[in-house]
Amino acid sequence: MGHDKYQILVISASPDAGEMRRQLAEDGFVSSQTVDYAQALDAIKTDFPDLILLTKQRGLSSLSMINKIHHQFPMIPIVIVATDIEGENLKEHIEAGADDYIYYVGAEKELLPHVVENTMKRHFNDAVLEASQETESLFRQLEQDQRSGFRVQQAMLPKTPDSIRGLTFNHQLYPSMIMSGDFIDYFELFDGRVAFYIADVSGHGASSAFVTVLLKSLSRRLLDEFRHNLTTSEVLAWVNRELLKWNLEQHVTMFFGIIDQQNNLLEYSNAAHFPGTILCHENGASFLEIGGQPLGLFAEPVYKSHRVELPDQYSIVMFSDGVFEILPQATLRDKEARLLSLVECHRQEHLDALIEDLGVLNVRSIPDDIAVFTVEGRGASPMSGVGSSLMGQILFAERDGVYVLKFIGEVRLTLGPTIATFLEKLKASDRFHSVIIDLSETESIDSTALGLIAKIGICTRAQFNLPTTLFSPQEDITRVLMSMSLQELCLLVSDAEAVNPGSGEQGMLELPSEIASEKTLREQVLEAHRTLMELSHENHDMFKDLVNALEQEQVQDEEAAPGIRRAV
Repeated sequence: MGHDKYQILVISASPDAGEMRRQLAEDGFVSSQTVDYAQALDAIKTDFPDLILLTKQRGLSSLSMINKIHHQFPMIPIVIVATDIEGENLKEHIEAGADDYIYYVGAEKELLPHVVENTMKRHFNDAVLEASQETESLFRQLEQDQRSGFRVQQAMLPKTPDSIRGLTFNHQLYPSMIMSGDFIDYFELFDGRVAFYIADVSGHGASSAFVTVLLKSLSRRLLDEFRHNLTTSEVLAWVNRELLKWNLEQHVTMFFGIIDQQNNLLEYSNAAHFPGTILCHENGASFLEIGGQPLGLFAEPVYKSHRVELPDQYSIVMFSDGVFEILPQATLRDKEARLLSLVECHRQEHLDALIEDLGVLNVRSIPDDIAVFTVEGRGASPMSGVGSSLMGQILFAERDGVYVLKFIGEVRLTLGPTIATFLEKLKASDRFHSVIIDLSETESIDSTALGLIAKIGICTRAQFNLPTTLFSPQEDITRVLMSMSLQELCLLVSDAEAVNPGSGEQGMLELPSEIASEKTLREQVLEAHRTLMELSHENHDMFKDLVNALEQEQVQDEEAAPGIRRAV
């Protein structure tokens, strides 16, 4: 098979990337493009290359990148290209999912085309390698068709994360083969309600994945053809009738829900989808009703509509049954209990944290498709339809020389870059004489954000010898502020009249979200906690281990960087 049949994706920010591409091109390989870590997963989804060459990228984890690629695209071999013979532990990269490695230094650079070719040959199983040229060609064509189908399926999935009328949707799919029989969709209905579903087609691979194309078309028809209110049970009955018309060999399980933000209601129906959907709220988490019959099997199945009043803050977590295959518990009851416990522990955290604790990224070969799908939102409130405050946001206004910040929702590490950018602008500004931070709608605040608030307090004292005012009418938030000794820097006020920050949110603009690299985030976390440590002995004792660990990581990065430059 000629090299020109292979497409190579180079994931690298190194100057060596251009030399690698030229070297491979001279040997007859096709290099699709060169991307950095931030663009890597999107590029793989778009091009689905035959092989990936990956180098380390300063400030980012190559082990984490390999892990993500291997679990989302298990059919694509990965070759690590190392430039520091003494400083890089390649065994860990092989264990994480890499297929081979090469030290790209000196005369060994000439071996790159041979390593690529040998890795591709090993990628085919022994039966294919020993088969005739015609059989190998047919297998190759089948694999290419599967990859084409994968790209189509990825394009059908909705954007993640995404927001519709204040609801935040997030999902991850991990196929056992190239294509998946799991499917997810969400969309706004004509009356302003929001519909969503998770579906699991029986079987694996292409035959199941093709049914998901039909499900997507049914989603669009549901929007186009029905201009009256349907219950969720009526929707499932209609989907069942449509599937029966195709005489499919597969059947489908589905959880279908509709959220009415205006009335704080979730309506849902279940078509034999398992495990049960989990509703999370501030008091814990619980399974919703299961039951019903699969879609596409029975002429007159019976589906029930259930209605649940939603709390002010909630998340809905759904899985496909492949998740049970990777849980270590022996019985189904224990697996369900473990799933509920994990969801409850992570109900205020990002989807990635839940996936990590489930162990999805630690499984080298996934036996069944796995889908994880979350819906996060709030009950009816003045913010409904504008954006969920569950994820946290910061509003800003300038009023007669007073800078006013309003922290809404959960103020966590992810908002750190936004606060840090405001702090830099504050230091450079001569248009203000004081700062008020309104915490009246803050639901929770982490230590990184508290450290950055302390830095704002230091800035205003240094420039105007005035404290930053923290408006905190909630006792629990005030206790957190005082536990960090912020009263030493800032003026804590609980009476709105004493602060007079202005007419609420009128005229306030949301500060744009800032996206920072892993290295920048680590530096911001380090500086924030250094600042907190200087406020009190208690803070020093509380955060010294964290600060020491972050400082050691910073030193390791700085020591690794010169070695990479010398090799280049």
